[in-house]
Amino acid sequence: MVCFRFNVATKTRLYKVSMDTVPIVWFHGVLVYHGPGIGITLYINGTIALSDHKGKNVNYGETQGNVLLGKGKSALDEQYADASVDELYYWNTPLDSAAVQQLYSMYMQ
Repeated sequence: MVCFRFNVATKTRLYKVSMDTVPIVWFHGVLVYHGPGIGITLYINGTIALSDHKGKNVNYGETQGNVLLGKGKSALDEQYADASVDELYYWNTPLDSAAVQQLYSMYMQ
């Protein structure tokens, strides 16, 4: 079974989206973090696939600000993704649906 999970955490809130099965082909994925109290949205091929706007209360205290891609959240977690990432971009502002659709259209040309 192919699956994936994205977690976005702040000091006090944890947002999660996950899919039990994903296509074993190339796809365009965009994860948008809208900000504290607003949540995250996952787009697949320009369309909203999943979102978590509620999140879960947590108390992580001071964080290191680490970004982990393809690995579990702790150094002891030995689960690694069996996947490849062609390109990775980071914006310092949330993208709206129109911007995500425009990115997808650009890649499909």
